[in-house]
Amino acid sequence: MKGDFDGDGRDDIAAYSPEFIWTVRKSGGGDPVVMGWGQAGDIRVPGDYDGDGKIDITVWRPSTGQWYRQRSRAGLDIMTWGVPGDIPVPADYDGDGAADVAIFRPTNGTWYIIHSSMNHIILRQFGENGDIPTPGAFIC
Repeated sequence: MKGDFDGDGRDDIAAYSPEFIWTVRKSGGGDPVVMGWGQAGDIRVPGDYDGDGKIDITVWRPSTGQWYRQRSRAGLDIMTWGVPGDIPVPADYDGDGAADVAIFRPTNGTWYIIHSSMNHIILRQFGENGDIPTPGAFIC
């Protein structure tokens, strides 16, 4: 996976092992950052959730709908958004520079988005049963 984990404007190399270990090699050099985060069945959903220009290590747990975000500026955050069968689709949908927590429900083609700028919930019917979402494709 790629992303700017250190906020220097360049993508860093990152890996997520089957043992739930994140390893980030920062573009500026130095020792890699190694962090355990997640458990079996979790889905990686890294993004800049606190808007500081750094990718935050995040997983979504489909069995509970919980998002576990280790935000670089704002610290640990656990929130529930989604149900089993949903697909996480975080992206900056409101254009404020921070990733929004979002899921796509393939059974009804609906996007459920929490705007980070106002903590406002948006529901958008866009898709059909079985569609595969492409996050970040529209601003709403």
